[in-house]
Amino acid sequence: METSCLLHKYLQQQVLHIELQELLRSSNGCLEACGNDLLYDLALQRNGYAAGQTVLAAVQLHMSVEGLSVRAEVAEAALSKTIAKRHLLETNLPKSWKTEASKALLPDLDQQLSQRIEWLSDLLEFKGHKDELPDHIKQLDADVKQAEEVVQALQHAIDTSAAQLVDGLRSCLDLLIFLLHDFKLDQHLGHARARGSYLRSHCQTLIAKVALFEQRLLADSYTSSSVPALDTLAQELTGAIEEAERNSQQATARLEAYHMLGPDMSWLAAAHHELDAELHHAEFTLREFQRVTHEDE
Repeated sequence: METSCLLHKYLQQQVLHIELQELLRSSNGCLEACGNDLLYDLALQRNGYAAGQTVLAAVQLHMSVEGLSVRAEVAEAALSKTIAKRHLLETNLPKSWKTEASKALLPDLDQQLSQRIEWLSDLLEFKGHKDELPDHIKQLDADVKQAEEVVQALQHAIDTSAAQLVDGLRSCLDLLIFLLHDFKLDQHLGHARARGSYLRSHCQTLIAKVALFEQRLLADSYTSSSVPALDTLAQELTGAIEEAERNSQQATARLEAYHMLGPDMSWLAAAHHELDAELHHAEFTLREFQRVTHEDE
């Protein structure tokens, strides 16, 4: 709660500083524009201030702004400088300003300056003497610095806690990912085991069905009427297999003998085939000739 109040006061002080800077700029414009009291009054009116203000107010306000803008260690010195410059200005006014009208404005300026000091005291909630105002501002500046240090320390603690929390959350996330991966592997392993059990049961069922079909086939195949025919068929198949094996052995022997004859065997076989074909043609011609001759007789 105290930190919030200090921050609020600090913001109010900054707003006051901005307002005083605006007033200083307006007063400086008046100083540059005026050449005598009449022109100075007109310049003040153009800048939105009453004609009762003079250069002394501008200088005093300037020093007040300096007293607010500087650090706490020079606040009291700035106030002393303000009083000294005011005294110097009162005793060394330019000739163009040393008139009865200008001197008559000094009490009014003092009153306005007092009002400004009271207004600043009310703004800062200061209840002491006006001479103690610089010390109060210095204390406020120290409080603001302390509040800033507290805020920075709190921010650092928050950042540290946030970093630790983020690290903890990352560790939890890594652990959660690991557990989730392990859980998925366990699920896959359970599904694989269940599927393996199902496949084993299904295979056993199929084996039992095949065995049943085999028994039915044997029962339907081997009857009193089909056994003799099956025996005869088995004997014929056995004989055919044996004959095929003998023919295969003979063909193998002939092929080996053919390979042993050498490369000229192909030419000799072709020549033998041609001679055999001519011989068959001659025999066919002779038989036809004999048949025709026999029919003529």
